[in-house]
Amino acid sequence: MEYLSAMKKSSHRVLVVGAGFGGLAAVRAIPDTPEFEVTLVDRRNHHLFQALLYQVATAGLNASEIASPVRAIFRERRNVRVLMSELTGLDKAAKIALFDDGDVRLEYDTLILAVGGETSYFGNDHWKEHSFGLKSIEEALAIRKRVLLAFERAEKIDDPDERARLMSVLVIGGGPTGVELSGAFAELRSHVLRWDFRRIDPGSARIVLLEGGPRVLGAFPESLSRAAERDLGRLGVEVRLNERVTDIHEGLVKTTEGEIWAHTVIWAGGVSGHPVSVKCGLEVNRAGRVVVRPSLQTENDNIYCVGDMAEFVEPRTGRPLPAMAPVAMQQGRHSGENVVRIARGLDPEPFVYEDPGIMATVGRTRGVASLNGRLYTGSRGWMMWLWHHLLRIVDFQNRVMVTARWAWAYLGWKWGVRLVYDAIAESGPPERSSGDSPPDSRHESGFRPGKR
Repeated sequence: MEYLSAMKKSSHRVLVVGAGFGGLAAVRAIPDTPEFEVTLVDRRNHHLFQALLYQVATAGLNASEIASPVRAIFRERRNVRVLMSELTGLDKAAKIALFDDGDVRLEYDTLILAVGGETSYFGNDHWKEHSFGLKSIEEALAIRKRVLLAFERAEKIDDPDERARLMSVLVIGGGPTGVELSGAFAELRSHVLRWDFRRIDPGSARIVLLEGGPRVLGAFPESLSRAAERDLGRLGVEVRLNERVTDIHEGLVKTTEGEIWAHTVIWAGGVSGHPVSVKCGLEVNRAGRVVVRPSLQTENDNIYCVGDMAEFVEPRTGRPLPAMAPVAMQQGRHSGENVVRIARGLDPEPFVYEDPGIMATVGRTRGVASLNGRLYTGSRGWMMWLWHHLLRIVDFQNRVMVTARWAWAYLGWKWGVRLVYDAIAESGPPERSSGDSPPDSRHESGFRPGKR
């Protein structure tokens, strides 16, 4: 067992777990002075801009362009130590965090947890066997590989029904991730891949967005939801509302309205708290999120929880704050500031969320945004989305590269990262059991080859 002690025993030892937006903001809020010793731990060695993962999945960006090495971010901070490890438990009485099944132990005076959330299947975890989530680079690359290889296989076969099945993508969940994925896939199909093949017509591929509620972007003002739905329709996305998933099989999704055949199924239906919260003995709600006080402290005064893993009820609305980057950033900064206040003999202050607005993009020139009480749609909404997301990219070099790639794609529909790695290892098309039949007109809501 390895025991890592403090660099300066006289320093206030702050342990931050998670290098997402919340963790980075917490570290940055703590002064670069010998008064504080900060240790930042993450199971990966990079900070990931999750909001742009969909562009990696749809071949718009390279993975390296939305990820930044954590050590490089804090190379100028002499009181910050970065470790790559995974939190597995807490000894709250001794103020010790356990990593990698107890092989590594870290002492702390204050602990800030910012490990994010996980894809929520609402109690149907077996669905993940036949669908893709989108919370990591690995998942984004797996989606890209699945879709691009499907088109490659469709080019080689003669069966029109099998071709149609291969060129079908179903996105479940009409939130920002689902809307942005659907729009990007539609443009990849109709504008980018359109000129790459000779036997198939990529523009005939079917893109379906499934939402269980009455409208997409349910957290947005209704006018923006309708604008997004209209823009998706113009892109050729089939939007299906008030239709909930009842089961997911390989290549087949059963819903309250029938069956949908799709080669690629992507789950964008929700986010739950991280299971490590339970391992750490913290109080969680039904969604697995840690219940925090107004100061963002847990039941333990020296443990803070921020971001997607925290359940913070906004006093003004009585509703929990959503799992979004601005929430994590503000909570991370506030928790860091409270650590400094307490260390200097002051009382912690309650967290007050300043709503910067919400936004989503629908394709390369369309978007919706609600900022400071003003609503934007179309190209203006897209420009607002573009500006705010560029500002949130941590690394300046990545910011420049993403800007250049977006400009290149905008000018010529040239998406240059549609590469497939390790194609030999990819299995063939999902096999249907003998009891399943190919889609045909007998399925009211099933797949109809050649139609969108």
